[in-house]
Amino acid sequence: MRWLRGQTIRGRITAWAVLIALLLISAAAVAFRASVETMVSTSTRTLLTSNGSVFESSIRSGTTQNFTLPGEDQLVALVDPSGKVAVSSLPDSLEDRIGELVRLDYGLQTVRISQNLQYDVVNEIVPVPGGTWHIIEARNSQSGQDVLNGLTLVLAIGAVLLVIGFGVSTWIVSGLALRPVTRMR
Repeated sequence: MRWLRGQTIRGRITAWAVLIALLLISAAAVAFRASVETMVSTSTRTLLTSNGSVFESSIRSGTTQNFTLPGEDQLVALVDPSGKVAVSSLPDSLEDRIGELVRLDYGLQTVRISQNLQYDVVNEIVPVPGGTWHIIEARNSQSGQDVLNGLTLVLAIGAVLLVIGFGVSTWIVSGLALRPVTRMR
């Protein structure tokens, strides 16, 4: 803070105002991004569980002989009580791990296949008198990550522009406010 001592009053006011603005805007941006990340996670879980709701109602009603095939872009697998896969539209990389997937806790889990490929997975457990079925729903997590990356970029650019705008306006306002003081010198 030694460098502030050599500055004019106008420079010091502007520097402190910009520093305070930077802290407040950064905190707001981080909090906003965290809340959006929570919303993306919640909506992903909701979308995944809705993919399996048709299968869950069929299992609960006892019609487990002829399941309808999952819709396009729906990654779903049904595992019967004996551990046999009844229906699956999972990619091979996930279907090879079906034993691991049925042991996942309920809730949104992330399964990493490789450095660049990971899936958000939900394991819905459906207990019925004949045993426990598992409905595995998955979604490539890249789409949610793309949303968060875009948001981070927009927040960073917006924060920089806000801080610059705040600094310029503080410089102008402090100059106008200090004009009578400058005339008295």
